[in-house]
Amino acid sequence: MEAGAQVPDAGVPDEAKRLERDGYEPVLKNSRWCLLKREENLTEKQAVKLSELLQYNLQSVRSRLMREAIL
Repeated sequence: MEAGAQVPDAGVPDEAKRLERDGYEPVLKNSRWCLLKREENLTEKQAVKLSELLQYNLQSVRSRLMREAIL
């Protein structure tokens, strides 16, 4: 497994707990594979979830965008 594949998932648990603690809805719930998979390999449901996540300025979303820019 390449090292870059681990980057998006690294902050998700901490970020999800912080969002829950601050009273936000759980937007990161069930989003692990949306963030880890390549866009061409996403299912339709995962693609919809990813498009929803891209609307938020979250660390995990920024990490995915940086990974896409590198690859």
